[in-house]
Order: sequence, then structure tokens, then C-alpha cells
Amino acid sequence: MIWNFETEPEFQKEPDWQKEFDWIDKFVRAEVQPFDYVLESPYEVRNPKRKKLQVIEREAAAQ
Repeated sequence: MIWNFETEPEFQKEPDWQKEFDWIDKFVRAEVQPFDYVLESPYEVRNPKRKKLQVIEREAAAQ
């Protein structure tokens, strides 16, 4: 699944929002995208490798 996420122009002008978007972009590229190469399917809920995702989910929720 490919999802092209674009920010509305009025949100790009807000410096506080831009910091959030930059953090999200960096986080997804560094922490989430590598799982595309490790997990065969996003629906494999019993795959033990998914436990690392729980740690990442907690980290993202804390932000």
C-alpha cells in the first residue's frame, strides 16, 4: 500500500506545525519504514518481530 501524504499549504506556514511534520517524517523513515523489509505482511499479527513495533508505538504516542 502506498500513501502519498501532502500537507495543506496553510499548515506549512505555521512553524510549530512544521516541527511536528519534520519529527514525524524523520521518525517514520528511521523507525517504521525498515519494517517493510522485515515483516512479510502487515496482517501477520503473531509474528514475533512485531513486538518491536509495540515499542515504537509507545514512543510515537509519547510525542
